[in-house]
Amino acid sequence: MSLRANVEKKVLLFKNFKSLKFIQDISKFYKIGKVLGKGSFGEVCSCTHQYSGKEYAIKTVQKSKINEHKVLLDLMAQELDVLAATDHPHITRIHELIEDDGNFYIVSELVTGGELYNKIIEKKKFSEKEAALCINQIALALNYMHKQNIIHRDIKPENILIEQTHDNQIKCKLTDFGFATWFNRDKGLTQVLGSPLYMAPEIVQEMQYSDKVDVWAVGVICHILLTGCPPFFARNKPAIFRAIVNEVPSFGG
Repeated sequence: MSLRANVEKKVLLFKNFKSLKFIQDISKFYKIGKVLGKGSFGEVCSCTHQYSGKEYAIKTVQKSKINEHKVLLDLMAQELDVLAATDHPHITRIHELIEDDGNFYIVSELVTGGELYNKIIEKKKFSEKEAALCINQIALALNYMHKQNIIHRDIKPENILIEQTHDNQIKCKLTDFGFATWFNRDKGLTQVLGSPLYMAPEIVQEMQYSDKVDVWAVGVICHILLTGCPPFFARNKPAIFRAIVNEVPSFGG
């Protein structure tokens, strides 16, 4: 099948996607606010619903960008599919999925505490109790996903949002499902996706992999929380990959 035919097929899939609503003008529904961050395929901003006044986060994905490459189109379709199927207290909740002529929009709950990454920069290191609390919450979200045969493939502090609870604890919520997909445990996956510092050896070596690569990434995050530095670090991506495959992490920092 040609790329054009694939694009047309995928566009039809989007049009028939049961949770996707078409609109003419996003500004009639949402007032877009400040930029909160960058997702796998687009920019994430705060926004306010024009009628209810409720605040949300909105991820804007330009159709022109994802239509340039079939793999991006496939990943976007997978992201929408996965988001429509997830509902967990430690996963950012989706309010609605909408589109206009130029963009797709993913409207989700607004988590006000920012990224776990920024909290790490601020604190340098977490206590064992603080790290355990964060890792437990991330593990609960992943357990929920993996039981449904959903793999995230981009677990990193930048994709974990936090908020302070009434007793000054950190509540973590997994976000950005741009690389997420359904997987068959008997067949595994082979696409090389993710962020270098958090990639499992199977991905680095282009081997078949499963949801265990998400667990590896959580281990990397745990190391960073406790020591203040990643277990495998180098000046460039090839050197990072060599370290992931060959080196043993040291907790000495």
